[in-house]
Amino acid sequence: MINTRALRAIEAISVLLFFLRGMRILFSMMFGILYDQLFAGTPDIWLLVTLVLVALAFVAPVAASEQPTRRWMMLVVFAAALGSIGLSVNDAGWRFASSLVTVAAGGMYLAGLLTARRLLVLPSLLLALGLDQLMRALGHTFDVALGTGWLPVQLVWAGLVVFFAMFLGGRSGPGEARTGIFSRRAAVGLGALLFLETSLFGLPNAVAHWANVPYAITAPAILILTVLPLAPAVRHGIDQYLLATSVRRVVLGVILAGCLAAGYFTDGIVALVALLAGQFLVLAFLVLMVGGRPPMPRSVGAPLASGLAFLLALVFLNGFAFTYPYTLPILRDMGWAVYVGAGLAVAWSGYHQRPGGMHRQELMAGNPWVLSMIVASIAAVGVVAFP
Repeated sequence: MINTRALRAIEAISVLLFFLRGMRILFSMMFGILYDQLFAGTPDIWLLVTLVLVALAFVAPVAASEQPTRRWMMLVVFAAALGSIGLSVNDAGWRFASSLVTVAAGGMYLAGLLTARRLLVLPSLLLALGLDQLMRALGHTFDVALGTGWLPVQLVWAGLVVFFAMFLGGRSGPGEARTGIFSRRAAVGLGALLFLETSLFGLPNAVAHWANVPYAITAPAILILTVLPLAPAVRHGIDQYLLATSVRRVVLGVILAGCLAAGYFTDGIVALVALLAGQFLVLAFLVLMVGGRPPMPRSVGAPLASGLAFLLALVFLNGFAFTYPYTLPILRDMGWAVYVGAGLAVAWSGYHQRPGGMHRQELMAGNPWVLSMIVASIAAVGVVAFP
């Protein structure tokens, strides 16, 4: 008997991983084009076209269906899987176009999950973040999926995801068919969280650089913290104790901001402990964002689009802080403020959320196969990172 839950989980983890990879590549390509246009050449219409296309890719969830059927989700999966293939092609034009498609489709898929299969979002996103860290560790901090030799693997992977989507689309209905489970405030927090994960916490080499500690320590430690909220006991503790009241959320939000500031302005063991604590707190707020109950019901698409637009704004501010001599001199030495602001946005997003409690369907990490793969991944990262 075919386990449709397992196929659905593989599909979700894969598409969200493609989404994260597409974002990273799109940011790289975008800033490369902006540099060529503004500082190494004469600006032309391509500058405006680039900015418009990038903005449209991030606000694509506004077009997501309010009651997504499996067939609608299947079409979005097709687009994300096809786009992921182009990410492994070593050509700038292909990668830019493919990243636009992958980000747009991935955002709409995430909106569909938040609407129709919310219980799948947290474990899938956490495992996608963990798998991204594993693949970067295997490439010695460089994503192995970006190498030309990965293209055959990506073709098979994308083909399997499309096959699973077709199989599920032919036999599934609209899922949980929930509407109004995501607030605009939570969406802004999710955008800030994705910024922190894709530029700092999800990159153990970046954490090691900030803290000035060995990468061999940070790589397995970050991966362990990333998958820790999958444990039912940890999830229960976050819901019932850590973030149970608004007062505790305010205190933890201040602590999160302090962790980011300490990670930026100190080094050694103090910075490492601060950043590791920051990673745990960020993902604890993710549990509240995804699993909590917002005070005001809304459809998911428009709020998620605003959250991803906020993510894009943070990326630009962070870029300006690094290139202040050419862009905004006022941002000189202000990189820390972008990260602290993102941390405060994460905490602010969960202020009015109410913990959602545990559900039997959310115990995917209790599966011995999943636990075995997590343990093997942590061991592999430790072994590869040690030299």
